[in-house]
Amino acid sequence: MRILRFAASAAAIVAVFAACSGSKTGTTSFGTGDPKLAATSPVGTVNPFLTDGAAVQRALGILRARYGGTLRLTSIGAHAMGGLTADVQPPRNPGRIERYLISASGQMVGPIPVKLVIDGVPVTRAGIEQLVFDPATISFARLAPALRDAIDRSKLTDGRVDQWGLDGAHKKIYMIVVTQSDRRTVLLDNQLHVVQVMQQ
Repeated sequence: MRILRFAASAAAIVAVFAACSGSKTGTTSFGTGDPKLAATSPVGTVNPFLTDGAAVQRALGILRARYGGTLRLTSIGAHAMGGLTADVQPPRNPGRIERYLISASGQMVGPIPVKLVIDGVPVTRAGIEQLVFDPATISFARLAPALRDAIDRSKLTDGRVDQWGLDGAHKKIYMIVVTQSDRRTVLLDNQLHVVQVMQQ
């Protein structure tokens, strides 16, 4: 199953990281990531959402407050290029998906309408219901130990995690461990325990 996600405004996606535009989350900063675990961006920074589970939970708390305490996602992820991305199913409009991008500095862009397409077919509300998950079921408190486990299990001793994510179609969290010459995909369960390592 191949899921494609089309955001209505690509410019808005770039803006939150390149120009720091967007609304404030109320958080001055989400801190910095651990360079021993995560790959650095081209400008030498480390995305805190790659390694700090508390930062991820704080960002999710901000989104949860926007939706009256209920938060259902079709995907969530972080990348070395920066920020946290979450695709939300609004409770009042469950046939719609809205994307939010939150930067390490506390800026947020969203909601951005997203069109989901699976195997070339636009996803209906019934299809969305099969994809959504509650992020509270993921043990983000174990994020840093999980990165260490992923690097160890990848057998890439100088590896760093370049990205992690989860979408509702695959039901497993993935982490990409990279070096200058190699990479591995590591799959984890919702408790962030490694279940499989795949060589690419």
